[in-house]
Amino acid sequence: MSDYTEETLFLTPDGSVRGLAAVRDIFAGLFQIFSAGNMGLAMKQLTCDGDYAYFLWEGSGPAHVAPLGTDTLLVQDGKVVMQSFAAVLNAK
Repeated sequence: MSDYTEETLFLTPDGSVRGLAAVRDIFAGLFQIFSAGNMGLAMKQLTCDGDYAYFLWEGSGPAHVAPLGTDTLLVQDGKVVMQSFAAVLNAK
């Protein structure tokens, strides 16, 4: 969470949120789905251009698989100013 601030904007298919508590809630939900100790993630592509980074990934946990996930970040002064997230999430 040290990479985020109260001003961080986080965009998801469910809408946008702002701030540390909201970002923490998003990650808590994802770790619950992917059971942190048993999850695996594989980076398929990383593209960076200046302050922007694009990640394409896939992952799996004990009960779910994400064959496609993507995040885009805008990082300024060492902090995530904006992040977008989307993933295909299927139960096993």
